[in-house]
Amino acid sequence: MTKPVATPDSLPDEVVGVEIQTESPDQPLRRPWPARVLWGLFLLLDIPLLLVVGIGLVAGNLHPRLFWWAQLLAITLPYFVIPTLLAAAVTILTRRWFWLAAHVLLLVFVTLRALPPERFGRDVVPAEDDLIVMSFNVPQSGPSAEALGDSVIGLVHRYTPDIIGLQEAWVEGASQNRPERRAPQVESVVDSLAYRLAVPMQMSSQPAWRTNSTGVPLLFRERAGEVEVIEQEAVRLSDAADPEISMAIRTHFVWQGREGIIYNIHLRSFGEQKPWNDDIRLFDIGTWKPYLRRYRDVYRLRAAEVEALASHIDAEELPVIVLGDFNDTAYTWSFKRLRGDRADAFNVAGAGSGHTYRSDKPFVRIDFALVDEAWDVVDAEVPDVRFSDHRPLVVRLRWSDDAP
Repeated sequence: MTKPVATPDSLPDEVVGVEIQTESPDQPLRRPWPARVLWGLFLLLDIPLLLVVGIGLVAGNLHPRLFWWAQLLAITLPYFVIPTLLAAAVTILTRRWFWLAAHVLLLVFVTLRALPPERFGRDVVPAEDDLIVMSFNVPQSGPSAEALGDSVIGLVHRYTPDIIGLQEAWVEGASQNRPERRAPQVESVVDSLAYRLAVPMQMSSQPAWRTNSTGVPLLFRERAGEVEVIEQEAVRLSDAADPEISMAIRTHFVWQGREGIIYNIHLRSFGEQKPWNDDIRLFDIGTWKPYLRRYRDVYRLRAAEVEALASHIDAEELPVIVLGDFNDTAYTWSFKRLRGDRADAFNVAGAGSGHTYRSDKPFVRIDFALVDEAWDVVDAEVPDVRFSDHRPLVVRLRWSDDAP
């Protein structure tokens, strides 16, 4: 027996005209209100996170004169990777594909910056006649000058670099009242190992409180086929009588019959009293103002000195190596301005993060060797050394086959 089919005429009056709701594949169901509230709260945290990562990535293109604060975000950029990964996981769980794409894109850019493709697939074998260059910020600190000297000797003996660029190792020229004075980390290497100290005849008059002196001396190894120093000069970056002013020594040298230029530099820092050690109270604006003002002033002054230094480097006609303590990371404007078209040696041939500061718990890479294309980077290493607040950088170079 067949059941009768209901028609509008046979339906009760109260049913006629009621629209029956059906699911459409083109119109997904509206999420429950608790889920929407939680998503809104997530975005309150996630959008600032994405902005911080984005600004940190482009900070190298933003001049510190106006965008000094962006340089702070650039320094902390690697440490925003973990929260960005966690946020990306949330977008997967909630099936928010547009937001997932935004997180993945930023993570890809950060990864490519930290681990460039050229570092992988390298097959370069070190050779005995490679040029070994070391940069090391090693102030006179620790239990004694003798202990510091012995530690430096051990490090130099291990790597036998051809050129050592030191920072915060003061050498003062002779005067009428006293002979030449050398820091123990310099004197120990010169007296105990086959190295010679080379400084300009007229050393840097900056900072003004240490006339005829330099805190960025270079040591050269004496061996067959040694580096020959043609001339040196202290690069004047400003006339400020400031103990924290940036310093640079320019050396014109010959290696294996070819000429080159090396700049040993130490860019402006905050001095003994670091701002991150200040007493900052989160809800007291009075403690934040001087804290941020110190960062602003240092970044602006450093930028002006970097401009002066970069103008010297840009005018060079010979291959250039820029070596030293930048007091800035590879994501910042100062680094990008000095790098130009040069290669970051550790990024090309290093292993691991290469963090150089602080030595006991290294969390940033602020010591660099930048080399022109006339040099091939064979190897780069940051040894686990802890008798300074920095770790040294050791780079092995050789002339490129295409170099003139």
